[in-house]
Formats: sequence, structure tokens, C-alpha cells
Amino acid sequence: MLSEKGCGTVVRKNKEGFTLVELLLAMTITSLVLIGLVALISYSTRSMRMTQARVALQNQAKDVVNHISAYVLESGAKVSWDDTNKLLTVRKEKMKHEGAPAAQVDSVEAYAYWMKTDSDGEAHIYFSEATALDSAFDPKDDASTIDPSKLTADKTCLLADDVDDFKCELKKTLDDAENQVLHVQVKLKDTISEFDCEKDIMMRNQ
Repeated sequence: MLSEKGCGTVVRKNKEGFTLVELLLAMTITSLVLIGLVALISYSTRSMRMTQARVALQNQAKDVVNHISAYVLESGAKVSWDDTNKLLTVRKEKMKHEGAPAAQVDSVEAYAYWMKTDSDGEAHIYFSEATALDSAFDPKDDASTIDPSKLTADKTCLLADDVDDFKCELKKTLDDAENQVLHVQVKLKDTISEFDCEKDIMMRNQ
């Protein structure tokens, strides 16, 4: 006698796969997710590059301003600005008997900061001792000026690249009309970012 267990029942396995619509929908969702991820990575990379470029420009601009401040803030310093040639001249007097009532000027040193554009159209800020640029320049004579044709990259110190503008201006202070401040502005700009740095430097004996 045959057992009734399992008899009369046919088990069929479902062999149906995904439909074309389901596949297209899955591919669309996957593509959208991937596009979103790529866009996010691209934005993050671009943002990081811009931040790094801005920080680099910021450091350069602050180095220039701080370098000028260090020379201008010294006692006896006098400055003159040539806007046409973007040239700042700083004269520093050295006294024979510093602090004495009858102190006399022993010597005068002069230094130059200027902006110059090279043959590739890129501008830079340079620094040099004035007499190293122009031997005819007399630091003790306030009327003596540096010959603009002597402003070359030779015998100089490069302070900044990617310079967009360099300006200086002597202004009166608001609280004391007899005192002056040197307003320095350095603007740097590259293909990714830009940075503008300004500072007022108090003139002690201008």
C-alpha cells in the first residue's frame, strides 16, 4: 500500500527574475547615488584646494606687512612712497649717543620695498638695501630718490609672489594730527584664491 505522504502534491519553484522596469529603476537609483558621491568628493577637494591656496597667500601677505613693520617701527625711521613705481623707501637713522639730549645722527641706512612685474606678467614684491640697488642714492639726503630703472631682481630678497597690488600711504592719526601712520596694503591673487591684507603702522619720528 502506497503511503499518502507526499502524494498528489507538486512543488514548483519560482524561477521568475527581475523585470526590465525593476532593473532600470535600480540602475537609476544607483547612478543617482554615485553622482551625488562624486559631486560631494569633487566639492570637498575643490574646497580644500581653495583653503590651502588662501592660507598660502595669507602667510605671504602677512610676511610682507610684518617685514615692513619691523623696519618702520624702529626709532628714527622715515618713509617715502612712490606710487608710480610702487616703491617704498625706509630710512633709518643711527644716533651717536642714543638717548642723550645732544644726540646726533651717526649714519643713515635705507631700504626699499617695491612691486615689479616680470616678462611672464607675474608681479612680485622685493626687498633690498637701497644703496645696493642704486649707488648714486644718498640715504642722508631726503630729496635723493632711487632710480626706478635700478629696481631689478638682482641683489634683492623676494618677499611675495602672486601679487595683485601693493600700496602705501602716509596718513594723520585721528587722535593726534602731529603723528602719522603708514597704511600698507598688500593684495595677493592666484588662479584659485585671493587675499587682501592691510595694516596701519605708527610712525614714531616721521
